[in-house]
Amino acid sequence: MYDIFWVFVSKWWFRESVMIVVARGDKSGEDGIPMLLKIPRMFDPWGGYSIIGFGDIILPGLLVTFALRYDWLANKRLKSGYFLGTMSAYGLGLLITYIALNLMDGHGQPALLYIVPFILGTLTVLGHKRGDLKTLWTTGEPERPCPHKESFRTFNVSREKRKNGRERRGCESGCEQVPGKTTEPIGTSAQSDKDYKEPPPAPLFEPGELSSWSFWRAGIAEFIATFLFLYITVLTVMGVKRAPNMCASVGIQGIAWAFGGMIFALVYCTAGISGGHINPAVTFGLFLARKLSLTRAVFYMVMQCLGAICGAGVVKGFQPSPYQTLGGGANTVAPGYTKGSGLGAEIIGTFVLVYTVFSATDAKRSARDSHVPILAPLPIGFAVFLVHLATIPITGTGINPARSLGAAIIYNKDHAWDDHWIFWVGPFIGAALAALYHQLVIRAIPFKTRS
Repeated sequence: MYDIFWVFVSKWWFRESVMIVVARGDKSGEDGIPMLLKIPRMFDPWGGYSIIGFGDIILPGLLVTFALRYDWLANKRLKSGYFLGTMSAYGLGLLITYIALNLMDGHGQPALLYIVPFILGTLTVLGHKRGDLKTLWTTGEPERPCPHKESFRTFNVSREKRKNGRERRGCESGCEQVPGKTTEPIGTSAQSDKDYKEPPPAPLFEPGELSSWSFWRAGIAEFIATFLFLYITVLTVMGVKRAPNMCASVGIQGIAWAFGGMIFALVYCTAGISGGHINPAVTFGLFLARKLSLTRAVFYMVMQCLGAICGAGVVKGFQPSPYQTLGGGANTVAPGYTKGSGLGAEIIGTFVLVYTVFSATDAKRSARDSHVPILAPLPIGFAVFLVHLATIPITGTGINPARSLGAAIIYNKDHAWDDHWIFWVGPFIGAALAALYHQLVIRAIPFKTRS
């Protein structure tokens, strides 16, 4: 679905096929983005390279890391786990992709059309065969051994064990443990008695949400927050561009403060209602971390985009002529920078933002420091401020697909759409990397048995 959209559907939205433009590196004198694998075609009359890009590595890589994490938590060996099978499927998918690239007369083939089905198919078949498919699809984690090592209670034991002076014991939660040999978590989450409660993973689909007023209220909150965000920030950008020079206005620092300050205020106002996302990339990252369902994630993204369009539209309605002449706050790659540079800036900038969101809202941090829930919007807003300081000269700073879409639709000039794909692909890749890093590295809970 991902590749079909960017290869075939995107040309109707962005006027050109995004995947083809990236692969050709149009108007940049180089590859559109840094390619991870460039394989020379040895026996191809057209010459050139077979190119494997970011998406071909990162998206299937998420499936492989999921398999590795499951094996890690379930204490599975290499042969009995899923990592070896998914990696083998990944390699076979790449091989088939390379063959297809050489059989298609140099016209290319989307690698994900081969890689993802191979990995998903292997994971599904192995999971069904081993009886783990339901667990892989629903919770994504095996049933963990109880980590308690204190408060043992004595169970009923056989007379033979009583005669030998041995007792069989278990913890208060009902699982059986042998004293002196306990299974406990290690790493960043090594706590026997947690003073916090991890929220359960959100289901993929939750039909009951659609009949809940809180669901629709949260969507309305996202709409209003994104509306206000675009209204204030686009006006600030236009005010800076209208000034004869930077010293006669708030300058880049003022723009950065407007974006960061609005995020701080709006997250503070809406965090208790919708979570205060105000950004499809943040919603996407939290969805990958299973903090919200697919139903809610899609609804949030739609409401955020509609709010951004309305916010930019109100600004244009107040001052139509200045809006068109001053650029309307639309994001473009600045002259002197390649599309690859713009994409890299968006990926890293969004990674910083989404990683900050995960850290500021972490359940463990909130329990340890009671003031953290109140101050959580502050580091998020400050992260937005710092990213804007760094990337305004490169792309005008997107890191929010709704913000970029709203300004582009209302401004509606050709050059605003030329690079628009960057402000969707970059933030979504950055959000996915941040979610992967937080879930699999920072908050991973490996288990081992200690004697």
